[in-house]
Amino acid sequence: MKDKIKTIEELSEIVNELKKINKKIVHCHGVFDVLHPGHIKHFKDAKSQGDILIVTITKDKYIDKGPNRPVFNENTRAEFLAALEEVNYVAINDSPTAENLIKILKPDIYAKGSEFKEGKDVTGRINLEINALEEVGGKVYYTVGETFSSSHITNVYSDFFREDTRKFLDEYKQRISTKEILERLNSLKDLNVLIIGDAIIDEYRYVIPLSRPPKDSIIAGQYSSHETFLGGALATANHIAGFCDKVDLLTCVGLGKNGNDYINFIIENLKSNIKPKLFFRDDQPTILKRRFIEPIFMNKLFEEVLGSDKPLSNEINVKVVEELERIIESYDLVIVYDLGHGFITEEMIKTISEKSKLLVVSTQTNETNQGYNPITKYPRADYVYIDHLEIRFAVHDRYGDMKEIIKKLLGLRDYKKISITGGNEGCLSYSKEEDYKKVPILSGKKVVDTMGAGTAFLSLASVCFASGNDLEFVSFIGNVAGALSVNMIGNKESLDMDKVSKYISTLLK
Repeated sequence: MKDKIKTIEELSEIVNELKKINKKIVHCHGVFDVLHPGHIKHFKDAKSQGDILIVTITKDKYIDKGPNRPVFNENTRAEFLAALEEVNYVAINDSPTAENLIKILKPDIYAKGSEFKEGKDVTGRINLEINALEEVGGKVYYTVGETFSSSHITNVYSDFFREDTRKFLDEYKQRISTKEILERLNSLKDLNVLIIGDAIIDEYRYVIPLSRPPKDSIIAGQYSSHETFLGGALATANHIAGFCDKVDLLTCVGLGKNGNDYINFIIENLKSNIKPKLFFRDDQPTILKRRFIEPIFMNKLFEEVLGSDKPLSNEINVKVVEELERIIESYDLVIVYDLGHGFITEEMIKTISEKSKLLVVSTQTNETNQGYNPITKYPRADYVYIDHLEIRFAVHDRYGDMKEIIKKLLGLRDYKKISITGGNEGCLSYSKEEDYKKVPILSGKKVVDTMGAGTAFLSLASVCFASGNDLEFVSFIGNVAGALSVNMIGNKESLDMDKVSKYISTLLK
């Protein structure tokens, strides 16, 4: 069985030799995670079109079908396939797509399931694969037979999702199709969005915990590695730029103290369709949040914050307000992500609240500002997103029923719609027109890092709200974003249509 498993380089040489003796090569490519009768029929039909059947699989790190996928790692999946009589060779593809693989192997026949012929490929990659196939003189063949789904089998028969999540998904897919969801997401591209908020640099320092020093009661750790990525409003802009073509970002960065100057890093790591409007302050560095993390289980050991929550100088404040006065009315949507680090002033809030056509606001309670950054700073918002602790802080109610707390907040300020997330409790949204809408968490039991989940939720929920979608849809997409985020490290990766569409298709199988 293991003799069938080859590297791509080895397989290329084997194919060349087989073609010299006029063997017809058939190629199948996919994830092939949970093998089922549909796969077996697919391989049998594919093999009937030639002499040699090659099956290549997607590497684990490129599988973005959502939490808990793949169920089986790449080596196990390769061994399963190699055990099948119809399969002659198996290889693991070391790239995210199959186009380059087709160009290397030059198959005579490239076999795909019948669902691709019916246009059910949400990624559109089948067209790229067909183009690559035409370049090497091959033909595509759509296998016939009953269609099964690994995702459906996993969703129904595994224990990855809680019972309330399963029930919600079963009911929700009766009300809306995957096709309609993706059409709604595709329509977001025409939104003209302005994001206003604090610029954060996130740094993860991975350290191996050591024994306690014999003469001190401190934690000791051995440095392993570190990585740095954009956070706060910067990460929000990157998420939204994966769905909207026109994204502007207004924020303030520090000119640096002790060498902390991240201006070039920020510019280089923002997506190309983001237009940054940066203001500069020389009295403190850009906010840097350095987290020390044990890398095996991703346990956070300690956090260091560089920079303070000191308000902007009047000089910079005046410049920002003047810029807002000049541009803010030209945007379809204004999103304020106020992390309470001193950038957003009372004068900015007044201008934003009075002049935004459509306004989304999120404030955050974090390690430096508890009690000093309530959502109630904003007199008006069309949509508010905060978590359950932040709304309790805002209305000074520690134990009350959440539905009553939401109504209490809406009685204090002119807020039209609101979403409250509560960790494992999912998302509770409300408006007078739609009443309460509850959407459970859509992640599985595996969680890598929760840090970027709120940012991801805000980003996608905001643009879906701006496109006139109902609260249940807004909450559903926000929870999809959160589910994808908790399986990534912080804000290291941004969301895009490809990741989100794949996961939604997986969820609603």
